[in-house]
Amino acid sequence: MSKYPRFFPDQEVCATQNGELHHFVIWEHGRHKQDEIIRDIQQHFTILDCFDIQWDQDTVTKSFSRLYGQSDSSGVRRLHERGGGRFLLITVWDENPVYDIAEAFSGHEVVNTNMLNLKKKYRGWVNRKKGNCIHSSTRPVETNHDLTLLLGTNTADYLDTVKQPWDGQFKQLNQNMLGAKGWKDIEETFYALNNTVNYAVLRNFEELPAFPDPEQHKDVDLLTSDKTKFLSILNPEGNFWKKTPRQVKIHTGNQVVIWDIRYVGDNYYCTDWQNDMLKRKVFNPNGFYCLDDENYFFSLVYHALIHKYEIAKDYYDKAQLLFDRLQLEKPIGDHAFPSDFDIYFNLLRSFMERKGYYFVKPSSSGVKYNKIVIASIKIAEQLTERYGLTDVEPIKVNQYQKAGKLAKKYIKKDCNVYFQGFLHGKKAFIKTNGYAETKKSEFLCSLKCFQKNSRNFLEPLFYYDSKGFRCVATEYVEGETLDVLLNEHRLSHSEKKNIILQLKDIAQTLCDTRVAHRDLMAHNLLVTPEGHVKLFDFGWSVEIDNYKECRTIRKNPLLFGNVCRQRTTSWLCSDDIYCLLNILKSIGSEKEYEDNYRSVETYLKNLVGRNAVKFKHPYSFIFHRYRRKLLKMTLFVAKNLSPTPALRTKIRHWFDKKLHYID
Repeated sequence: MSKYPRFFPDQEVCATQNGELHHFVIWEHGRHKQDEIIRDIQQHFTILDCFDIQWDQDTVTKSFSRLYGQSDSSGVRRLHERGGGRFLLITVWDENPVYDIAEAFSGHEVVNTNMLNLKKKYRGWVNRKKGNCIHSSTRPVETNHDLTLLLGTNTADYLDTVKQPWDGQFKQLNQNMLGAKGWKDIEETFYALNNTVNYAVLRNFEELPAFPDPEQHKDVDLLTSDKTKFLSILNPEGNFWKKTPRQVKIHTGNQVVIWDIRYVGDNYYCTDWQNDMLKRKVFNPNGFYCLDDENYFFSLVYHALIHKYEIAKDYYDKAQLLFDRLQLEKPIGDHAFPSDFDIYFNLLRSFMERKGYYFVKPSSSGVKYNKIVIASIKIAEQLTERYGLTDVEPIKVNQYQKAGKLAKKYIKKDCNVYFQGFLHGKKAFIKTNGYAETKKSEFLCSLKCFQKNSRNFLEPLFYYDSKGFRCVATEYVEGETLDVLLNEHRLSHSEKKNIILQLKDIAQTLCDTRVAHRDLMAHNLLVTPEGHVKLFDFGWSVEIDNYKECRTIRKNPLLFGNVCRQRTTSWLCSDDIYCLLNILKSIGSEKEYEDNYRSVETYLKNLVGRNAVKFKHPYSFIFHRYRRKLLKMTLFVAKNLSPTPALRTKIRHWFDKKLHYID
């Protein structure tokens, strides 16, 4: 019927020119008054339909909970009060709705007083002591919510099926509430959510309503304003969500989908931002609500950097697509950002400052919180205050994590944080945090090499190494690392020849200065646009003639084994010349520069061993490497030889004190 207006999901509608749709529900325990109620309704409204509905008994309790958006315990109470048998659903058309602030059952609200007054009157007629057996809507949004669940169709779709007013016959329906026993498909799930709750899909919705790719993302991430109501509508399987409060699983067709649910106030994002996300959500043509492009872009960057220690591969393409779509501009200035996410992080901070948003630690223990990224903002302020640096910006934010099992314990406190800025007009690269007692050695070793060979080494500017703050600064040089150039096959024969010759100069400088770099890999060789090869990152370096291992490695010898892997000719020994030979092999020999290649190769082979550093505490390394086995063996012996538990405990404590190991 064309005169009936369409009501869109979660849209508040008051009086309209032609009236509006509402409904009454007479539960089983109130049906003894149904004839009187129907006759009275006809005196005030036009009845469109009367449905006589029966639910399966095993779904009644949960269906009550879902309809009223409350916990399962409330469903049990309503079952006893209102009955679980057949009930009547009566749809009516109110041609003259009247809206006013009135006292409803949850307090004062703006409601259709025509419906509210009749509901109160009919409840008085039923006169049951333990509950209300009459239910009705008082706003169109409630009508849309209830019809979607009770009939499986929203207001607009239902009105399309109405051809004429009620003919006096009850329509018998033996059907359960929508989603009571799982969902037919994910489209049906979103149809129900669209018409009942306030939500938005946060990300990875490009392929929806198809199922998410399990290789990339195994769940659907959503934000809702009311978690309890959302869960009641979604109807998760069993008690899965109680074990993992932020996740639920539901059956959609023949598959099970995990839904990762965030709600306003859970500190996944700050509350103001979460509310704005829901206010500015948009309807996706594929049948669900999602974030608008601006909130999608910045929330994706926030999620990738703050909630993760490693950025998912597909996030790079998605962020770039949104960056272009929003026509955002790169920050103005002399900075050259090594990673796109450096630009995005800079824009994110400006966006959050402009909107009044802030970084917040998630309430859920299952969500990571990358403190390093957050700390970078404060560290930038410290660098400005301590050294007068200007235009300090975090860079390489996508690398603010430690790779490898041995370094997991150091993700939060010892991860390097990188910056670029200007010191007296000179562009500087600053590395902060990192392992204790390494910044001074890094500065002094790089200074000795730079003074000997300024072409192939970066100029160190300053360092600071204390428990509260650690940093080292060098000149900032544009270029790309050698490993990237080799992997992408972007070097010509003449460029390879030039690099090979400079490897010889680097080896000679290290031997002359008696400095062991100990991390000489292709990714630590920078090739400038002028063709100069510069060795950087002296974080593990030591002076060979004054070799003293840093405290971090002394306490955790396995880290040294990690440093020396594939960089040595013997066990627990680091040899820079051997590393340069491996780099030379990775470049390869071509006939255009074969003579130079052979000459440098022979030169390096003659230097092997001259710049090697052997770890001073091999037995400590063995103990740490096999600590678990040794401890188990000792405890086994103590258990069989010691008559008292106290002695066994004493032996355990002795081993824990003597052997320090990164768990």
